[in-house]
Amino acid sequence: MNDLTQRTQTPKSKWLSQEQLERLFVIASCDSKRDETVFRISYWFGLRASEVGLLQRDDYDADAGTIFVHRLKGSLSHSYQLPPELDRLLDSYVGTRDDDHPALFLSRNGNGISRKQLAVLMKKYGGKAKLPPEKCNFHVLRHSIGLHLVWSGISPERVGYHLGHSSFQSIRPYLETDKTDVFISLPDDDIGNPMDAIEYHFSEMSRHLSNVDIGELPFLTIDGFESLTGLPKISCVYFVVCPTTHNVLYIGKATNLRGRWSPNTNVHGDVIDVHSGFYLAAEMKARLYWWDMPKKMIATIEGILIRKMNPKWNKVKF
Repeated sequence: MNDLTQRTQTPKSKWLSQEQLERLFVIASCDSKRDETVFRISYWFGLRASEVGLLQRDDYDADAGTIFVHRLKGSLSHSYQLPPELDRLLDSYVGTRDDDHPALFLSRNGNGISRKQLAVLMKKYGGKAKLPPEKCNFHVLRHSIGLHLVWSGISPERVGYHLGHSSFQSIRPYLETDKTDVFISLPDDDIGNPMDAIEYHFSEMSRHLSNVDIGELPFLTIDGFESLTGLPKISCVYFVVCPTTHNVLYIGKATNLRGRWSPNTNVHGDVIDVHSGFYLAAEMKARLYWWDMPKKMIATIEGILIRKMNPKWNKVKF
């Protein structure tokens, strides 16, 4: 097998779906704001492990919302505009620092984060996220963003610019990988410079989220098991809402909403398993709203909305 064939096959075997990525990010966020920030920044900008350690606090311009990425292996270094959510996350992380160390990401011993430590963290969080062992490799984040951008319809030239590639040959493996995880498609007209195209990919998601009005979504009042028979069999993100305060109590996802909430019974018709929040929701006659969307989007949307809305039931283990 020649070198080109090996490079071409690498993304096919080592990339993460949007759902796998979101599981990884959410698990990291539960343990450490630093680690969530490292993983999200590294995915979005396709950072190699050694490039993460090169980032300095001065590389981040909070006023402009930009970050300068130092590339290795002959790649091209650039200043990049941060998507709004990443900018807020990075600014929040920097705000937790009470030291003067120049490194942007510190290890727990006070030095800049190392490639070895990132490998340990990837195996730790990847294991908790139930990722295949062969994908618990930090470099898989770089392969993933390359594939996701290509599959989103962004031109190879723009993807190459975003990843710092200096030649088209480096993009070729992504172009030869099957399109199995399409997320957001770009419009047919040309968007402009490469960073505009990358920003569009993220802003479409932000726009999609900001336009949702839960009160305008279809809903059903949870009032006993029989009330759940009216739920549709759709993939969606759903919201459990208090009927008196109208506060969102819980956000979840389902590939089949009716199946997610319908109770499981034994041969005698006795309920043996039911959604963990059912009894609490039924007691107050909570409303169950749903926002239908493609299956490939529900995990990412759910994760973003939970972080934005911080529902109290999502913090509870029923």
